[in-house]
Amino acid sequence: LTGLLTQREIIEALLAENKKLLIKDAMLPASQVITILPEATVEEASEIMYTNRFNSLPVCNKGKTLLGFATETSLFKALNKLVKVDDDFYAQRFGI
Repeated sequence: LTGLLTQREIIEALLAENKKLLIKDAMLPASQVITILPEATVEEASEIMYTNRFNSLPVCNKGKTLLGFATETSLFKALNKLVKVDDDFYAQRFGI
């Protein structure tokens, strides 16, 4: 893993008014990339993402081999499978 390019880095690079934006210039350097093990909990991943304002985390094994990414979407999908919400939950909660 050389680095990570996120929405925040792209926006910051674009705001710097670069005429030609290169990935290597916009990405978060590897030294600042936080990874997570596949055995970590969704709670641990979401806490790291919230604290660091990341919308994804690289998932690596103990040998630092990239296995994939934990994203906001994938975490919500996992939580949705665990938490059952009644069909009328939103109607009761928000009056819709």
